[in-house]
Parts: sequence; structure tokens; C-alpha cells
Amino acid sequence: MKPSKPKAKPKSTPKVSALSNVDAKAKELLAKHGCTVGLHAVRARFMGAIASPMQGVKPLDELKALWGGEFPPFDSIDDVNALFAALIMGLWNQLIEHNNPMLPFRVTAFKGAPTDSMLREQALVRSQELNAFMEGFYQGQNSMRLSPEVASACEVIDQLIPMFEGMAYIPDNPNEDTSTLVELGKNLDALTEIVQSELNMIITTVARDRSNAEPAAPPTLH
Repeated sequence: MKPSKPKAKPKSTPKVSALSNVDAKAKELLAKHGCTVGLHAVRARFMGAIASPMQGVKPLDELKALWGGEFPPFDSIDDVNALFAALIMGLWNQLIEHNNPMLPFRVTAFKGAPTDSMLREQALVRSQELNAFMEGFYQGQNSMRLSPEVASACEVIDQLIPMFEGMAYIPDNPNEDTSTLVELGKNLDALTEIVQSELNMIITTVARDRSNAEPAAPPTLH
């Protein structure tokens, strides 16, 4: 199975929960250097790269990928150091902690009562997160050998991506009944729980298998 190809999408400004200090600093530096990738997708891409079973994944390569493979122009060495500190020493190293099953990775959390535009925006962000995670995870490979449980979780993620993409582009209906919006919000929340469960299955299982002397299960081609 091949990773889903990301599609061009409009910019999104989700109403999300407050950012941590690390996330806030990363967002600030990304904006300063003209990065067009949203923080939610950066977090997910980095997490996918960290979780990837591919050998030789380099944080600096993942950082450069945010600008199409080359670093943006810098005004000074201080700017270089600040970007590396925020995105690698800060964000990347913080995300590594999610290899611990007791510290699960969380996708972007939304706040506020559900509205038609907010639900579509949430679906858009979720699709971007999943596409970014799989980009980082597959590392440009069309296929790789994975344990059965990881392969199964990847299949679930691949099935959810088009679902979120479809929800993101449902035409706006300002007259949508409140009860319908509430129900749609609950469905989206339920899908998000599945997303987090499957992502953390991938993250922790690959980390476990990597640390074991012998594979936990015979690998399968995925």
C-alpha cells in the first residue's frame, strides 16, 4: 500500500486549545521564516518521522522539507540557532517522548460549540495531520515491511484520510439545525478518538519493536 498524496488545501485558522510554550515558540519561528505548513501538520510530520521504522531518519532533513527541501534564507546565525532550538531541540525532542505509551501523542484539540464552519475546519486540519504523519512515516517509500498490527493501523489511517477530506469540503450551510451540528461534532470527536488510538498504536509499537532484540511478530509487506 502506498502513502496518500497530500492535496493542495486552503489555509486554515482553527479555533484550537492553548498551545504549550514549545509549540508556541515553534509556531512563531515557522511564521517568521515564511513556512506555509501549519504547526498542526509540522507536529504530525515530525511525529511520523520519529515513529518511522526507516533507518537514518534525520531531524534536519525533516525540518528542511517544510520549505521544500531547502532552508529559508537567514539574516544571521542567531536566526539559524533560534530555529534549530525551537524546532529540533524543542518540538522534535518533545515529540520523541510520545514513544512512551504513558505519554500518548495528541492531535489538535478544538474548542467551542460546533458550528458548520468549525466542523469543516476541524475535518480539514485532521486530514492535514494524517497526511503529514504518513509522509513522515513512509519517508518517501512506496512500501515498507511492518508488523501486522502497525500495518493494520496504517490501513485505518489511509481509510480515514479521504473521509476527513470529504467532510472538509461539504458546502457551507448557515441554516444547519443545531442538533445536527451537535451530532456531527460527536461523530467527528469519535473519529478523532480512533485517529489517536491508531496513531499511538503505530508510534509505540514501532518504538517497542525497534528496542527489542527480536521482532515482536513476523513482518508483512505494507
